[in-house]
Amino acid sequence: MFVNGTMLILAYTANMMATLAEKNASLALDNSVQKINVSTTTLSPEEQENQLDLEDQWHMWRCFEPYGCFYIGSPWSGENRPVSTFPARPDEINPRYVFYSRDNEDQPHELKIDKHETIRQAPFRKKADLYLIIHGFLDNGDKTWVMRTMKELLQREDCNVVIVNWIGGAGPPYTQAVANTRLVGAMTARLAYQLIKVGDIDPMKMHCIGHSLGAHTCGYVGYTLRQKYEHSLGRITGLDPAEPHFSNTSTMVRLDPTDAVFVTAIHTDGSPFISGGLGITQPVAHIDFYPNGGRNQPGCNEGVLNSITLERGSFFRGELSFSFHASFVFSNNCIN
Repeated sequence: MFVNGTMLILAYTANMMATLAEKNASLALDNSVQKINVSTTTLSPEEQENQLDLEDQWHMWRCFEPYGCFYIGSPWSGENRPVSTFPARPDEINPRYVFYSRDNEDQPHELKIDKHETIRQAPFRKKADLYLIIHGFLDNGDKTWVMRTMKELLQREDCNVVIVNWIGGAGPPYTQAVANTRLVGAMTARLAYQLIKVGDIDPMKMHCIGHSLGAHTCGYVGYTLRQKYEHSLGRITGLDPAEPHFSNTSTMVRLDPTDAVFVTAIHTDGSPFISGGLGITQPVAHIDFYPNGGRNQPGCNEGVLNSITLERGSFFRGELSFSFHASFVFSNNCIN
């Protein structure tokens, strides 16, 4: 009886332990960080340290499906990028994609990611070039320079133009706008892929034109289109690619020649940041243009105080407006 009773107790205990183990396994799978439920007594000190590192690393990632996951550790942080943060949510940035052609120059047509009917209904010139125009910090897709660029492109050739308006993510603080460019790039790459598949647009005829932060955003578009969707973006033109948080960083972080088949950059505001320059000076393209040395341009030497006065107290707005005016003038002869 004693033996039988002992066996029953052991069997019952084993069953309870098995049940408890199943519950623990289920709870572990439901855990938001998905940690492996292993007793630390079974791990060596090195394994315990690695597990803690993995738990710390988990907090360095944030995912926004279907656009991907974003990491804020190296190379996205470091000496040249002391502040690294996650992009805001897609619904907060809420980029708008406004399509123009000669058929609807005065009646813009909005394209929506994953809404294929908005692509099918657009009056695309399927064999023509498609230009993506991406503005920068403190800017928006309705600004005069954006609309002027669109109109001059349509006047010059029978093409397709998509204005990327990410005003919801382009405001201060600057560090957050920098982070938001990564998600805007990923979202725009998804739309570009759908334009290829649904709109029958040739990716080699896609040309992304970006100013300031928009130049690096073009880089993210090209990188994501190649890495995730296996298509090469035809061309990128960077107009004064932004310097703060991008200078001397990894090519993964900034615009670089691998982001498109052909990359050009125009540097017109490359003075040191401390003296008011906002554009990057290091080469970031296959061909980098430096008009007048890439620093002070005729008509742009208003100085910091005048820049602030002319742009309602915003140093960034003043410097960006002068910077863009110069780079835009030079880019008119470099787009084709």
